[in-house]
Amino acid sequence: SVPLMTTFAKVPLRLAIATSSAAMILSAPLGAYRKVWTLPEMSDVEGPITAAITTAAYMAVGAVAGARTGAGLTGKVPIRWIRAVFAALLAWVSWRFLVG
Repeated sequence: SVPLMTTFAKVPLRLAIATSSAAMILSAPLGAYRKVWTLPEMSDVEGPITAAITTAAYMAVGAVAGARTGAGLTGKVPIRWIRAVFAALLAWVSWRFLVG
């Protein structure tokens, strides 16, 4: 969403990052809730539900730490650097999708 906002809507990069983060704050918990409750029920303790909740908990810790770090750096790092890192990240993710 950040590239679309900055390219087509001409939203400033820092505002686009903040808007995207706010949208994720709302959508991520709802998506996790829906996923957990639509998993097939298992009788064993270490079934898919337990694994999903454990994975989500680890991801949440990383996401919160990354969001706080990123938000702090966004105000201190020059826009050119943010754009370069973001472009490199998008290129790497695109490459991973293409080649597996």
